[in-house]
Amino acid sequence: MEVLNTVARIARTNASVLITGESGTGKELIAEAIHINSQRVKQPFVKVNLGGISQSLFESEMFGHKKGRLPMPAPTV
Repeated sequence: MEVLNTVARIARTNASVLITGESGTGKELIAEAIHINSQRVKQPFVKVNLGGISQSLFESEMFGHKKGRLPMPAPTV
């Protein structure tokens, strides 16, 4: 029940939400519930699986980067 209350509370805001958790815990269902109960319900719902990308690439894609300063993987030794 606490999860549903949180979904309802978040859906009323214009906040961006990052849902984390183990595989199979229902993250996508929670995301869809937030979307369906939000003012954005008539806009597209875009699913993004971040399991295959690095943290630096995620941050660059979501928050931008300075021109000419793309994130580079750490060198392996």
